[in-house]
Amino acid sequence: MADRRRGTTSSALFGGGDPGDCRVLLVELPAEIIAALPVLTDTEPVSTSYRALNIDLIARHDPHLVIAPLVGTGFDILDVGAQLLRSGFTGSLRALTLPLPNLAAVRAEVKGHFSDLDVDLVVVSPPAEAGH
Repeated sequence: MADRRRGTTSSALFGGGDPGDCRVLLVELPAEIIAALPVLTDTEPVSTSYRALNIDLIARHDPHLVIAPLVGTGFDILDVGAQLLRSGFTGSLRALTLPLPNLAAVRAEVKGHFSDLDVDLVVVSPPAEAGH
């Protein structure tokens, strides 16, 4: 299932698995991004701030999938991944990003930092400009 506004597919976020039984944790994703991810309609995602991401939160929600921006305000996906590993997380991590000039290089760098996690980048298209 693809979202034509964002170009995000279920397989991109869930790695081809079934999202129906997946516990999802969203780290500092704006409401408009969450609403534009139709693959989350079969789940009850939990939203959190980067500052609240800790071992207690991970233990309480036991997520299968964490979705965060590649770059957020005051943090990036490397910070998120490091905190998840310190918290005992062993699931999948997805970084949402706008199109990048060298996606393969960025993907390789991020994956290189987290060989113990199923980590990947998911490219989302910028929203269409209003009035055009």
